[in-house]
Amino acid sequence: LLDDCATLTLDNMVSEIGVVCGSGEDEVYLFPDRSCVRRHRIEQPRPFVVGESIRDWERWSGLQAVWLYDEDLTLCPIEQMPCTHRLFWFFRSAISHRKRFGVPMKDKGLTWYEWQELYNTKFDSRNWLIFANIATHNHFILDCTHTLCNATSPIVKLARDVSEEAQFALLGYLNSSTACF
Repeated sequence: LLDDCATLTLDNMVSEIGVVCGSGEDEVYLFPDRSCVRRHRIEQPRPFVVGESIRDWERWSGLQAVWLYDEDLTLCPIEQMPCTHRLFWFFRSAISHRKRFGVPMKDKGLTWYEWQELYNTKFDSRNWLIFANIATHNHFILDCTHTLCNATSPIVKLARDVSEEAQFALLGYLNSSTACF
């Protein structure tokens, strides 16, 4: 009955689902709140969310991430961010030895300080839904700011032509255990 009455399906509204980014060294890239970011004078902080902080239609996290990219998602030279450079320099050995799928980042042509994983194609959407991948029931939030998310909080990238009304309807359906059942 649901299939027969549906005017839209999830397949029509979504272009990608998955992880946005991963640092490979969260202890260096993430800060518990904005005051820590200010204390270290990090030049480009960005909100960061993990799955356990997505509950009841809201994000309960003050986490901040060190962001190293410009508006076009091009890596900025670390020298242009002196405070971030100074902080990262202390951890350069650990950061430099990160591996991506078993291969050292340098062998893949990545610099020693950039994010281990960054999926640029996910950023070309106006909005996306973030969800907790491990939870007792569904927890989805609508994000208009492109909050950074790791593997515990994958995103549902909405197609460009999905209306605001349809976005909110989808959010309601996905948060409804009855509808998803």
